[in-house]
Parts: sequence; C-alpha cells; structure tokens
Amino acid sequence: MESKIMTLRRELDGLCIRVNKRLKEMGDNDLMTYRSDPQIKSLQSEIRKVYRESVNACKTYGEAEKVCEVFREYPECLNQLMLSEEVACPITC
Repeated sequence: MESKIMTLRRELDGLCIRVNKRLKEMGDNDLMTYRSDPQIKSLQSEIRKVYRESVNACKTYGEAEKVCEVFREYPECLNQLMLSEEVACPITC
C-alpha cells in the first residue's frame, strides 16, 4: 500500500504543478475565473479521477483512510481553488 500512496503523491504533485503553472499564466484573477477556465476544469477532473481510482483500489477501510490522509494534507492547489471540500473524502475521514 505504501508504494500506492507514494504513486498517488507523485500524481498529485504533477497535477498541482500543472494547476499552479496555469494559475500563473492567467495572472491575478478572481477564484471563479480560475475555476471556469477549461484547462483548470480538466485538471480538476483529473484530480477527482485519481481520487476515485485510489479509493476504489483500497481493499480495507484502513487503506481508504490513508488515501484520505493524502488528500487532506495534500495538495495545496486544492486549497487554492477551494476544491478541498469537493474532492477530498466522501468517506467520513
């Protein structure tokens, strides 16, 4: 499971780098402008997909809890776009 968690962290790091790059390209805008951008929407979709696939791969509640921990502490881009409540943990973590 630890290797899966490390893979998950790497995937999220990559997605966050792409989100941050796009935010910088867009400049100083309001949150809704960022969230309505097609590239940002696509990246949001990828983050959700990674989350769903990670949880579905879990065989026990304990493994799912570890996935939730990654999304609770990670990544900063979820906080920047105020996505943490939308993406992280429909399982009561």
